[in-house]
Amino acid sequence: MRILNDQNQEVIHLSRPLRCSSWWCPCYLQNVVVEAPPGMIVGYVCQFWSLCKPGLRIKNATEEIVLSIKGSGCQVNICGDINFDVSIVLSP
Repeated sequence: MRILNDQNQEVIHLSRPLRCSSWWCPCYLQNVVVEAPPGMIVGYVCQFWSLCKPGLRIKNATEEIVLSIKGSGCQVNICGDINFDVSIVLSP
């Protein structure tokens, strides 16, 4: 995915290789590479496996986890909000 500014120049590039979308295959979870400007990796968005609660880990360019995002146990909510817990991960 390309994100462009007002001058139609690409400022952020998101790439996600084709992966399995089933939670039965925890070895092929979703992983997005974030480049800004294009060609310079600034971070990653990585799905982590959980039986009940979906979640993502936001990593910086050196692949250190900086944020953790966890969903609720119930992901079906018609015409309503689904809350996610976002927590900062502090380095030791």
